[in-house]
Amino acid sequence: RIILLGASQGGIVSAVTAARHPEETAGLILCYPAFLVHDAVHERFSALDEVSDSFQFEWITAGRPYIEDMWDYDVDSEIGNYTKPVLLLHGDADSVVPISYAERAAEVYPDVSYVVIKGAGHGFRGSSFEEAIGHIFDYIQVIGIAEEP
Repeated sequence: RIILLGASQGGIVSAVTAARHPEETAGLILCYPAFLVHDAVHERFSALDEVSDSFQFEWITAGRPYIEDMWDYDVDSEIGNYTKPVLLLHGDADSVVPISYAERAAEVYPDVSYVVIKGAGHGFRGSSFEEAIGHIFDYIQVIGIAEEP
């Protein structure tokens, strides 16, 4: 009865965790997951030797182990191993994680409900938030975790 829900970097963490522990999860909800991390790392650094122990990466402070873990990591090859239902939500106005990453993930997952939220950016607010919550509630009903009101 455990559903993992992750947004942005929490989305990539939730996706990998679900793929590695499918027997322990009933479902997976991803909101604008940061599947771009591998590409972003390679855009920032041309070699691992350039990476310092601590640096600013976008709006977070990161360290060398973060980059080392992501350097040769192929998220698509792992997340596709998760075969239970996935809800993937992404805004079409996301300026942080391009929607192309969600589109690619939607092709990788064998059982995915992919929803593009019109006008939503990186983070759902206002009516976008309400729409996302509606999709999430529908999803947990469909997979049998929540009962209909």
